Amino acid sequence: MQSYEFEDIAGTVVFRADNRWVLLDTGSPLTFAACRSWNFLGRPREPAPDILGVLASVRELLDRRLEVLLGCDLLRELPFEIDWEAHEVRFGDAPGRGGLRLPLAGPQGLPFVRGALAGEPVRLIPDTGAGINYLVAERLRGPAAGVHRDFYPLAGRFETPVHRIPLTLGEREFTPSWGKLPPVLDPLRLLADGILGTTLMRPRVRFDLAGRELTLEAAPLAVA
Repeated sequence: MQSYEFEDIAGTVVFRADNRWVLLDTGSPLTFAACRSWNFLGRPREPAPDILGVLASVRELLDRRLEVLLGCDLLRELPFEIDWEAHEVRFGDAPGRGGLRLPLAGPQGLPFVRGALAGEPVRLIPDTGAGINYLVAERLRGPAAGVHRDFYPLAGRFETPVHRIPLTLGEREFTPSWGKLPPVLDPLRLLADGILGTTLMRPRVRFDLAGRELTLEAAPLAVA
């Protein structure tokens, strides 16, 4: 097992590997890098070039000289666990923990979980690059409970109204906050209804992308 200490920056996971700052982003199907080669999990890698300028936008927003955005193509190689209390991300098999085990469905590149939003079916992409949860505009309902200032790669900094809408995942119910999906992410509606952010991934979450399973240790009825 390989572990890295990470920084929790605005709800995202940022760590150093091979002397480079890395953002762990399950909301990206591909790994992008500002470098031609990078060693990760004991192997040399040749990530895709950052032709869209994603890393440049994230560097400014997170105030880190990020060189790698670690996406699902490499994250699929091994199960990994994010331990928010210990500030560690661990790659490889680990002793099983209790928690809410959810199947991951959808395309290999960007899987989603199924649940119920206020009793209606919903599909959500679990995204470690998102500090809060987001929904497409038509799934938001009720008066806003406040405003959240956030950022997203390519979207920059923005404000979004937040709504409290009940969510059921498996046998558990939650009362999370939801922001409005920024316009730059509108194409995601072809795959899902929104994004499951890191607020519901605490205190620990385990991804097994190859085995198509997500394990949450979030408390039932949690407000996130």
